[in-house]
Amino acid sequence: MRSPWLPWVRDPVLLAERRGRWRWPWALLGTFCATLGALVLLLQSDALQIRIAAWTGTQALYRAAQRSDVILLPGNAYTFAALGLFGASLWFVAAAMMRLHGRRARDLWRFHGQGGVALFLKAAAALATVALAGYGLEMLRTPAAFQVRSDFGSVYLLSFAFGLCVIALQTLGEELLFRGYLLRAWGALVAVRAAIVALLVLGFTMLHTLNSDFKTDFIYNFIWFVATEVLYYWLVLRSGSVASTWGLHFANNVLSMMVIVTVPGSAPDMGLNVYSDPVLAAGGSRLTSPMAYVEMVVGIALLVALLAWKRSPFYVPAAPLPVLPGDRPVPAPSTEPPPTVGV
Repeated sequence: MRSPWLPWVRDPVLLAERRGRWRWPWALLGTFCATLGALVLLLQSDALQIRIAAWTGTQALYRAAQRSDVILLPGNAYTFAALGLFGASLWFVAAAMMRLHGRRARDLWRFHGQGGVALFLKAAAALATVALAGYGLEMLRTPAAFQVRSDFGSVYLLSFAFGLCVIALQTLGEELLFRGYLLRAWGALVAVRAAIVALLVLGFTMLHTLNSDFKTDFIYNFIWFVATEVLYYWLVLRSGSVASTWGLHFANNVLSMMVIVTVPGSAPDMGLNVYSDPVLAAGGSRLTSPMAYVEMVVGIALLVALLAWKRSPFYVPAAPLPVLPGDRPVPAPSTEPPPTVGV
């Protein structure tokens, strides 16, 4: 069977999404409404926070959150609320767009596979294993670059728990909108896996170029982001479920925002461990470092192996490809003699 990743092969997974209102006008309308709806809901979330601040007398905390570039600031609930409301807004928009297309909102969760907690946990654990192993080796090589947090007060611990919740909301919202809705809406039209993945990877990457950590080493981070996004689309189309890529996304954001925070580029306020990248700290770039590309390739290869190797504890099985109406096998003619009819 030909690989559905070949640019001249029509993908049965995407062709199976040609249900409901899937043609060009609806894809264009849905994308426009999703963009507009997300912007409106984000503005409304700011208005909601202003009303809450006025009601609780915490206007100073709200203004501090607005002035700060820190996404998660311990002790400032508004920095957490903004991230959580962002994710909830994207989830609501994705669900509404599915209804626009005449589909059920719960269809966002899966394509041809079975979504579930097990897929989420396996994918998250696989990424955490690879990332922490890499940081462990780096800690042995340059221990002075790491600084472990010593302050674990009640405010920080509550903030950490709250951070896990809002990151779960934020990553779920992004997954449902991009890999749950947009992949489905435009994939049904294009039906060529390589083309639609390239389009969505570019769009999602461009949205993240505004992040402060992305700008620190722009070209290298662009390459890294594109490579990892292709991996995410490989996994969602392999497993047939957004639960798997939600696990990857959740683990990545928890690690990078709260467990091992890299500076310069990211705010260290929530970090259990802060890693001072010696290359970036010296004003350099990983773009010209051969070792950086070795680490990228090895890291992605290890993650793929953990997810695709059948003996791996994090193995994510490939969901069977959907059978399209035109591909259903024709029953073979019977070789048995016709029954005799008594006279």
